[in-house]
Amino acid sequence: MERGEVGDVRKKRSKWAIPLVLLVVLVLLIIIAVVLGVTLTGRQSAGLKTDFLNRCQNFKGYDCENIWNTFKQVFVNRDPCNVSEEAYDPLIAAVPFKRLCNQTMLWSKTNKAVHELTTGRDCFRTIEDTVLGSSLNNLSWCGMKGSDETFTTGCPEWNECVNNSVRSFWRRASAAVSPKLVTRCSGEKCPSCGGTSALIS
Repeated sequence: MERGEVGDVRKKRSKWAIPLVLLVVLVLLIIIAVVLGVTLTGRQSAGLKTDFLNRCQNFKGYDCENIWNTFKQVFVNRDPCNVSEEAYDPLIAAVPFKRLCNQTMLWSKTNKAVHELTTGRDCFRTIEDTVLGSSLNNLSWCGMKGSDETFTTGCPEWNECVNNSVRSFWRRASAAVSPKLVTRCSGEKCPSCGGTSALIS
């Protein structure tokens, strides 16, 4: 082989070497992105479940694993903006809000004022003091159409859509308490806080 031919072969190799290296790097980046995506999605789901179960287990006498399964059936594989309040009815039925004698349940949209009032007082309880309220307080969750996963990121914000998973839960939980308020308060004066809360004894 002559020098000219060797030079031509080297030029052809170097001509293909750079695109080949770039292709290999691109494939590796795609693989890493997919693995990270799958891993992080699994962690989100596991994190929500772990938080839920840990909080639930602070309450005695509840089958927290069963409650979790009932809870996730409400929103998994659904459009995150299309989870109605009524979708939570099986969960509320499985874990009803119990009325405790000589205690009062207080619910409100005035979070700070209500919790200042109830802190350190056994006679007042908020929804967040119940097994469901405590298990879900300050958490974000949603599902995605076509997915069996639970998500904690990428979920709609409170006001982004009316029927998002979190907003629908809290509205349904408040509604589950409301009939007790009407029954208890008929013909009596019931105190309120800021015009948006109610006390139920």
